[in-house]
Amino acid sequence: MIAKYGSIRGLVNLHRLVYELQSEGVLKTDFTFIKYSFGYYSKDLEELLSTLRRLELIRIRRSGDGTEVVEITETGLKVLEAVKGFKEGSVGRI
Repeated sequence: MIAKYGSIRGLVNLHRLVYELQSEGVLKTDFTFIKYSFGYYSKDLEELLSTLRRLELIRIRRSGDGTEVVEITETGLKVLEAVKGFKEGSVGRI
């Protein structure tokens, strides 16, 4: 999803986007969301983001105004392309 949009400004926005897409059945995930005063939050999603960051598949940086920006890294793009190719059957079979 981050690759599709290039980057997503704000972790709150990312949580809201995933919540809405999951609720509408567009995104097939099973994150548990809790509604807070600032919007929906998922600890599961936050843990996934932390893991993706440790694996250097995404980066989270602060923009000039202090907003967190989530971006996919070059490594993340390569992994995404490999997974896409595997799903499409263009990767060698075992």
